[in-house]
Amino acid sequence: MAEGYLQIKPLGPATVNGLLDPIEIFELNGAGQARTRLPAAALRGLTRFVGRDAEVEHLRWVLTQADAGRGQVVAIVGKSGVGKSRLTYEFTHSHRVQDWLILEASSMSYGKATSYLPAGDRSAQGLLQDRRA
Repeated sequence: MAEGYLQIKPLGPATVNGLLDPIEIFELNGAGQARTRLPAAALRGLTRFVGRDAEVEHLRWVLTQADAGRGQVVAIVGKSGVGKSRLTYEFTHSHRVQDWLILEASSMSYGKATSYLPAGDRSAQGLLQDRRA
């Protein structure tokens, strides 16, 4: 469960008083790269991304508009579990944004009354900035 969140080194099985079978033990070496479940899952390998062609095409069109100098804002909303994070992840890790600087931030539902809450967090998803500027 901690894979991706922590840097660990397997030390092999060890016997523990009171248990019949040895258990695997690990040495904690530091924090890992992942901060949320999706990047942690990506480190293990994601399933094939299918069925979001219309949404990806719309994001591609918005990116084209932004590249032409027309500022754009995209809101990705939906119920929990419909794939908002995965859609954002797939788009921001695609070849379409290779010349763009991607800044990430996040927000919490309980912070909706705080206007600048996402800007204060150092981990938002989905802010794109042209690196060529």
